[in-house]
Amino acid sequence: MQAGVVPSWPLPYARFRLAFEASRGTRLPPYPGSAWRGAFGWALRDLACVTGQPDCRGCAFASRCVYQRLFETARQGRPESGMTTHAPHPFVLRLPPSHPAGLVLVDIHLFGEAMRWLDEVVMAFARAGRAGVGGARNRLGLVRVLQRVGGSWAELSPDSGRLTPFPAAVDEPPDIACVGRQVRVELQSPLRIVRRGRPLRPEELTPRHFVHALYARVRKLARAQGQTLQMFWPQVPSEVGFAGVSLRWIDFCRRSSRQGRRHPIGGIAGHFDLSLAGLETAWPLLWHGQFLHVGKLTAIGHGGYRLRWHSVAGGASAGQMTDPREQDI
Repeated sequence: MQAGVVPSWPLPYARFRLAFEASRGTRLPPYPGSAWRGAFGWALRDLACVTGQPDCRGCAFASRCVYQRLFETARQGRPESGMTTHAPHPFVLRLPPSHPAGLVLVDIHLFGEAMRWLDEVVMAFARAGRAGVGGARNRLGLVRVLQRVGGSWAELSPDSGRLTPFPAAVDEPPDIACVGRQVRVELQSPLRIVRRGRPLRPEELTPRHFVHALYARVRKLARAQGQTLQMFWPQVPSEVGFAGVSLRWIDFCRRSSRQGRRHPIGGIAGHFDLSLAGLETAWPLLWHGQFLHVGKLTAIGHGGYRLRWHSVAGGASAGQMTDPREQDI
């Protein structure tokens, strides 16, 4: 690949928003991503399972099961080497920080083949809402399903009993020449990048860690969908630091009902300024990463961020990206 040539984006994805009507007394946890994922997974398995068995291991229908394909994704790697891992989930949850009066919003982004299961995903979320998210008192009724199309939210209506999504149209990144010399990365949910078996703390995070974790995630997602990421590994010197930084650690846990114990799921919050010098070919990674997330626990909403920049010619506000979680429903 020639230097400076930006390859085409290999991974299709679509962004959906579910609007739930909240009952009086609804009190979701401060970081409800884990509660939403757990409720969604339970409801999807309940809808999809045809055997009624308590465990999915050895199921003859695994290759055709939407629950298996979304939540128990196949292992990747070389079994003979002992180095195998689960493929990344083909979805992320994205939870808007604020909601219109009386509503609870949940965004779900589906990647590749997962887009064809929109109907099953929506039905599972509807069932999860009715049962209660993070407790029976949090019963939610699904009232609208929307898809991000052409810079705005378009409502989806059932056609012959099923939802028909609009064709996936990936937003192309702006011309990097119009962005300027650096961008601000605002972390919208905790960032958890694991190195040598432990999560990086705010004082340890570097541009190299962030860009390499983003590249690794997109490469795994593309491989799981049978695509190849036509992009060289970004060369970011280890000594390069952030142009500006304001980061802190958020420490909290989630409780696993299946395992009967609590798991730490804390991560980094705040923002940092990243110089684009030398990262021209990685610009699509940074742009699309806003919708794919980065690091660990993306299925519960971790690793979400947005970009801001000062355009070369337009002043401070002209080059700022619109928040990908706009409230205009």
